[in-house]
Amino acid sequence: VHVKPHPAQPFIDALRNEAPDERIWTSDDDAPPESVEAILAFALRPCIAPRYPNLRVVCAIGAGVDRLLAAGDIPAAVSVTRVVDDLQTAQVAQYAVACIVRYTRDFPLYAAQQGASIWKRHAVRPMSACRVGILGMGKIGCKIADVCHRLGYPVAGWNRSLRSHAGVPVF
Repeated sequence: VHVKPHPAQPFIDALRNEAPDERIWTSDDDAPPESVEAILAFALRPCIAPRYPNLRVVCAIGAGVDRLLAAGDIPAAVSVTRVVDDLQTAQVAQYAVACIVRYTRDFPLYAAQQGASIWKRHAVRPMSACRVGILGMGKIGCKIADVCHRLGYPVAGWNRSLRSHAGVPVF
Protein backbone atom coordinates (compact mmCIF):
# COMPACT_ATOMS: atom_id res chain seq x y z
CA VAL A 1 0.00 0.00 0.00
CA HIS A 2 1.75 3.15 -1.33
CA VAL A 3 -0.82 5.88 -0.70
CA LYS A 4 1.13 8.82 0.75
CA PRO A 5 0.12 11.59 1.35
CA HIS A 6 -3.14 9.79 2.21
CA PRO A 7 -3.36 7.71 5.41
CA ALA A 8 -2.78 4.02 4.70
CA GLN A 9 -4.85 2.54 7.53
CA PRO A 10 -8.31 2.83 5.89
CA PHE A 11 -6.97 0.97 2.84
CA ILE A 12 -5.26 -1.65 4.99
CA ASP A 13 -8.46 -2.17 7.00
CA ALA A 14 -10.56 -2.55 3.84
CA LEU A 15 -8.08 -4.99 2.29
CA ARG A 16 -7.85 -7.06 5.48
CA ASN A 17 -11.64 -7.17 5.66
CA GLU A 18 -11.89 -8.55 2.12
CA ALA A 19 -8.77 -10.74 2.18
CA PRO A 20 -7.93 -11.59 5.80
CA ASP A 21 -5.34 -14.23 4.88
CA GLU A 22 -3.25 -11.96 2.63
CA ARG A 23 -0.11 -10.23 3.89
CA ILE A 24 -0.27 -6.47 3.47
CA TRP A 25 2.65 -4.06 3.66
CA THR A 26 2.88 -0.30 3.44
CA SER A 27 5.57 1.80 1.83
CA ASP A 28 7.14 2.06 5.31
CA ASP A 29 7.60 -1.72 5.57
CA ASP A 30 10.44 -3.80 4.17
CA ALA A 31 8.33 -6.21 2.12
CA PRO A 32 10.08 -9.27 0.68
CA PRO A 33 10.28 -8.39 -3.05
CA GLU A 34 9.29 -11.87 -4.24
CA SER A 35 6.12 -11.80 -2.07
CA VAL A 36 4.58 -8.64 -3.53
CA GLU A 37 2.01 -9.34 -6.24
CA ALA A 38 -0.04 -6.13 -6.14
CA ILE A 39 0.51 -2.48 -5.32
CA LEU A 40 -2.26 -0.09 -4.31
CA ALA A 41 -0.93 3.42 -4.77
CA PHE A 42 -1.74 7.10 -5.14
CA ALA A 43 1.49 7.66 -7.07
CA LEU A 44 4.67 5.72 -7.79
CA ARG A 45 8.23 6.95 -7.87
CA PRO A 46 10.60 5.42 -10.41
CA CYS A 47 12.29 2.17 -9.35
CA ILE A 48 9.41 0.95 -7.17
CA ALA A 49 7.55 -1.46 -9.50
CA PRO A 50 10.69 -3.15 -10.94
CA ARG A 51 11.74 -4.19 -7.41
CA TYR A 52 9.01 -6.81 -7.30
CA PRO A 53 9.57 -9.74 -9.71
CA ASN A 54 6.12 -11.27 -9.08
CA LEU A 55 4.16 -8.04 -9.42
CA ARG A 56 0.94 -8.62 -11.38
CA VAL A 57 -1.12 -5.46 -10.87
CA VAL A 58 -0.73 -1.83 -9.83
CA CYS A 59 -3.97 -0.13 -8.82
CA ALA A 60 -4.50 3.63 -8.47
CA ILE A 61 -6.60 4.91 -5.59
CA GLY A 62 -7.21 8.17 -7.48
CA ALA A 63 -9.45 9.00 -10.41
CA GLY A 64 -6.75 8.23 -12.97
CA VAL A 65 -3.54 6.30 -13.43
CA ASP A 66 -1.32 9.21 -14.56
CA ARG A 67 0.61 9.34 -11.27
CA LEU A 68 1.39 5.65 -11.59
CA LEU A 69 2.45 5.76 -15.21
CA ALA A 70 4.64 8.81 -14.54
CA ALA A 71 7.16 6.45 -12.91
CA GLY A 72 7.85 5.23 -16.43
CA ASP A 73 9.12 1.82 -15.41
CA ILE A 74 6.11 -0.38 -14.66
CA PRO A 75 6.86 -3.65 -16.48
CA ALA A 76 4.69 -4.25 -19.57
CA ALA A 77 3.32 -7.52 -18.17
CA VAL A 78 1.90 -5.71 -15.10
CA SER A 79 -1.75 -4.63 -15.33
CA VAL A 80 -2.46 -1.02 -14.39
CA THR A 81 -5.94 -0.30 -13.10
CA ARG A 82 -7.80 2.08 -10.82
CA VAL A 83 -10.40 1.94 -8.10
CA VAL A 84 -13.91 2.81 -9.26
CA ASP A 85 -15.65 4.34 -6.27
CA ASP A 86 -19.12 5.93 -6.28
CA LEU A 87 -18.15 8.53 -3.66
CA GLN A 88 -15.04 9.53 -5.61
CA THR A 89 -17.09 9.73 -8.81
CA ALA A 90 -19.61 12.02 -7.12
CA GLN A 91 -16.90 14.24 -5.60
CA VAL A 92 -15.01 14.67 -8.89
CA ALA A 93 -18.29 15.39 -10.71
CA GLN A 94 -19.27 17.97 -8.08
CA TYR A 95 -15.93 19.71 -8.46
CA ALA A 96 -16.12 19.72 -12.26
CA VAL A 97 -19.70 21.02 -12.30
CA ALA A 98 -18.78 23.73 -9.76
CA CYS A 99 -15.99 24.85 -12.10
CA ILE A 100 -18.34 24.85 -15.08
CA VAL A 101 -20.96 26.93 -13.25
CA ARG A 102 -18.26 29.28 -11.92
CA TYR A 103 -17.04 29.93 -15.45
CA THR A 104 -20.39 30.14 -17.24
CA ARG A 105 -21.91 32.41 -14.57
CA ASP A 106 -18.89 34.76 -14.51
CA PHE A 107 -18.13 34.27 -10.82
CA PRO A 108 -14.56 35.61 -11.20
CA LEU A 109 -15.96 38.88 -12.63
CA TYR A 110 -18.30 39.31 -9.68
CA ALA A 111 -15.53 38.39 -7.21
CA ALA A 112 -13.26 41.04 -8.76
CA GLN A 113 -16.07 43.60 -8.60
CA GLN A 114 -16.75 42.71 -4.98
CA GLY A 115 -13.08 43.26 -4.12
CA ALA A 116 -13.28 46.69 -5.74
CA SER A 117 -16.63 47.51 -4.05
CA ILE A 118 -18.37 47.62 -7.43
CA TRP A 119 -21.93 46.33 -7.47
CA LYS A 120 -22.84 46.05 -11.13
CA ARG A 121 -25.17 43.47 -12.66
CA HIS A 122 -24.32 41.79 -15.93
CA ALA A 123 -26.43 39.91 -18.43
CA VAL A 124 -26.66 36.24 -17.57
CA ARG A 125 -25.78 33.80 -20.33
CA PRO A 126 -28.43 31.10 -20.51
CA MET A 127 -26.98 27.68 -19.81
CA SER A 128 -28.37 26.57 -23.16
CA ALA A 129 -25.84 28.93 -24.79
CA CYS A 130 -22.86 27.42 -22.95
CA ARG A 131 -21.71 24.17 -24.54
CA VAL A 132 -19.90 21.64 -22.36
CA GLY A 133 -17.50 19.08 -23.80
CA ILE A 134 -16.47 16.04 -21.79
CA LEU A 135 -13.22 14.32 -22.80
CA GLY A 136 -13.48 10.77 -21.53
CA MET A 137 -16.91 9.23 -21.03
CA GLY A 138 -16.04 6.75 -18.32
CA LYS A 139 -17.91 6.63 -15.05
CA ILE A 140 -16.81 10.11 -13.96
CA GLY A 141 -17.29 11.72 -17.38
CA CYS A 142 -20.79 10.24 -17.67
CA LYS A 143 -21.70 11.55 -14.21
CA ILE A 144 -20.51 15.06 -15.16
CA ALA A 145 -22.42 14.84 -18.44
CA ASP A 146 -25.61 13.76 -16.63
CA VAL A 147 -25.49 16.63 -14.15
CA CYS A 148 -24.68 19.23 -16.80
CA HIS A 149 -27.43 17.91 -19.05
CA ARG A 150 -29.97 18.11 -16.19
CA LEU A 151 -28.88 21.70 -15.49
CA GLY A 152 -29.65 22.63 -19.10
CA TYR A 153 -26.19 22.72 -20.64
CA PRO A 154 -25.85 21.27 -24.14
CA VAL A 155 -23.32 18.46 -23.61
CA ALA A 156 -21.21 16.39 -25.98
CA GLY A 157 -18.70 13.73 -25.04
CA TRP A 158 -15.61 12.23 -26.59
CA ASN A 159 -14.23 8.81 -25.84
CA ARG A 160 -11.47 6.66 -27.33
CA SER A 161 -13.89 3.79 -27.74
CA LEU A 162 -17.28 4.71 -29.12
CA ARG A 163 -20.02 4.29 -26.56
CA SER A 164 -23.45 5.78 -26.31
CA HIS A 165 -24.82 7.74 -23.38
CA ALA A 166 -28.42 8.78 -22.91
CA GLY A 167 -29.05 12.39 -23.92
CA VAL A 168 -25.40 13.08 -24.80
CA PRO A 169 -23.84 12.66 -28.23
CA VAL A 170 -20.52 10.86 -27.92
CA PHE A 171 -17.82 11.00 -30.59
